[in-house]
Amino acid sequence: MHANGSRIVCLVVPPALISLSRSVLQNCFSTVVQKRVSTFKCDRSLDLEVALSERLGRIVSHGDVLLTTPGDVKSLELRFLEQLDLANDRQARRNTTQMRRECVQMGRALELMKQGVCMIDEVDLVLHPLRSELNFPIGPKNLIEHAPERWRAVLHLLDGFFSVEKGRVPPHLKDSLRAKEILQTLGEVIHKGCDLRFLQRNPHLILLNEEFYHHEVKPMMCDWLMLWPLGDVGRAFEQASGNREDRGLSEDEVRAYLLHRVTPQRLEVEAPMEVWQACLARAGGGSAAARSSSAWINEVLKGAVGTKAGPHRLELPRPDIGGAVSFEPVARSDYVATRVEATSSGQVRVLLEETEEGARQRGERVERLPAKDAKSMNLSWDWLQVYLPFSLQKIDRVTFGIMSSEQVAAALAEQPLMPLTRAKLAIPFVGRGREEGGLKNHGGC
Repeated sequence: MHANGSRIVCLVVPPALISLSRSVLQNCFSTVVQKRVSTFKCDRSLDLEVALSERLGRIVSHGDVLLTTPGDVKSLELRFLEQLDLANDRQARRNTTQMRRECVQMGRALELMKQGVCMIDEVDLVLHPLRSELNFPIGPKNLIEHAPERWRAVLHLLDGFFSVEKGRVPPHLKDSLRAKEILQTLGEVIHKGCDLRFLQRNPHLILLNEEFYHHEVKPMMCDWLMLWPLGDVGRAFEQASGNREDRGLSEDEVRAYLLHRVTPQRLEVEAPMEVWQACLARAGGGSAAARSSSAWINEVLKGAVGTKAGPHRLELPRPDIGGAVSFEPVARSDYVATRVEATSSGQVRVLLEETEEGARQRGERVERLPAKDAKSMNLSWDWLQVYLPFSLQKIDRVTFGIMSSEQVAAALAEQPLMPLTRAKLAIPFVGRGREEGGLKNHGGC
């Protein structure tokens, strides 16, 4: 149906199937529906077929089928690019009339193929990202979008998660007290998750409950990500505003965007009254305007359970005193505050509900950042929200390794006639958390 006389139909198959495919097509198109099956071959080391474009044009007009391989298509494209470059160099010895004619023929042939229909057999092999003949680089080398931050952030996230198992701090953060504090808290969260069967340690650390990740693990991974490489991201707007005290996003605004983007926050914060007062004193970096705009919450803190106020502007940083690890930083926005029943005596617990307008303004402030900072924040949100929990749920059970000296000695003790070459063969890791016996026969190796 596609071979209707207006476009070419090309079937691309692996080289090993070219003969079989030609035979099958000839049998199919030799009775009721009669079509010719033409084969296209191209080799950069041999002369090009004369009148190639005319032959392909006849295939189009007759509604025939063209059969070829990925290597032939690649050879045609590379040969065209090579001769096109030579045609633009008048000093080249190979820049002859015959070469220019061949270049025109190949250009017309590629144009016909571009406008036609390509059907691929064994697509997983033909379009394999590493071994396919149809995947090859051309043109100048350029870094991929947002490099190298796009993979540094990912490696930093995974390094932090698995550093808890290894019991070490990454070398570039070995002197950071905040990094050690985050890893210690993350270790406690992971231990809690393993006890609740939300995580498992065998054969490696695996996430079993995505809800546990979003409630317990994600806030810690966000704090870890903000250490590096997002330490300075978002701190300055692309165009300076008239307000000298508002030159960029605060650390708490960056954290709120990474966790919630422009979804209104709903926080329940509990701490002693002195911690609340210390945070109010440091609101907005300690500026008088920020302290004044956040003072309205005092009536909620000093009122009875059920006291409500707002919406008003509020910004509360993470406390810098010990014993208040559960106090979440509150990003600059508009909130409605309600005092609720505390879980323990001597504590003041407040429910903070962000308004829709406040969340929307946070998104507008992110749009004022330089493009590089905005890309880093959006990529980090994608990883924290989607890619990281997906990756942590994957189980790596199949690995290969060479026998250790102890394993070789144990195998020789069990079977003294074992060939010594066995020590150099790959041994698969199979089953549920156990290694395959070293002397068993593995047909896939």
